[in-house]
Amino acid sequence: MRTWMIPTLCGMALWGLFGFTSKFALNQGMDYLTFTLINCSMFMFTAVAALWMLGAGAARRSRSKEVSLAVASGVVMGLGQAGFFGALDRGPVSAVVPLSALYPIVTIVLSLVFLKERLSVRQSLGIGLALLGGVGLGS
Repeated sequence: MRTWMIPTLCGMALWGLFGFTSKFALNQGMDYLTFTLINCSMFMFTAVAALWMLGAGAARRSRSKEVSLAVASGVVMGLGQAGFFGALDRGPVSAVVPLSALYPIVTIVLSLVFLKERLSVRQSLGIGLALLGGVGLGS
């Protein structure tokens, strides 16, 4: 098995649990912006735990460009979370979660343009099928 497969499957399972628990909390009447604030604040806990596990030296060895990109990534993630929770608050989890799970297509397009990555025919077909599925879920 490829070394990246187990962490990928763990991430998939945890994100599946994340979608369910988020909708469950929002169904209890919590405002989605309050939920976003609480949820994103948990990223700080995760960051502190990761820093502790890596050791403070790892953070000191990072260059300012790397840190800036990490900060930008976190800001974009937080804004995306707010949009996701707003959609969950207003729509059915059965449509919102799978449709929002198409976000890797944005990553792939940006990687093609800016990182000069390439797709195989099979990968291109997979993206096309995912987009067709997204159209089906959104309608």
